[in-house]
Amino acid sequence: FARREQEKLGSSPQEEAEKLYHLSLKYKEKFGWKYLAFASGATAKELIHLLENRMKNSKMEEIQIARNVLYQIARKRLIEVGFLSA
Repeated sequence: FARREQEKLGSSPQEEAEKLYHLSLKYKEKFGWKYLAFASGATAKELIHLLENRMKNSKMEEIQIARNVLYQIARKRLIEVGFLSA
């Protein structure tokens, strides 16, 4: 699932991929867990912009966002396998 959801990232310039990687390390250092985003169809540039904005959040805000993102990802995947209807 994740590979297909993040396929646009593979076509991103190397510089953007590296920036996303380094920002995600800073995110993990700040919050204590990996950066989680609903990446389906998003480009590296879009994810970088989102990540830069989310770095301004408090830990409690990020917990709420991560919970919502996990829900979105799980729901999308359950729909894809036919377990839920859209």
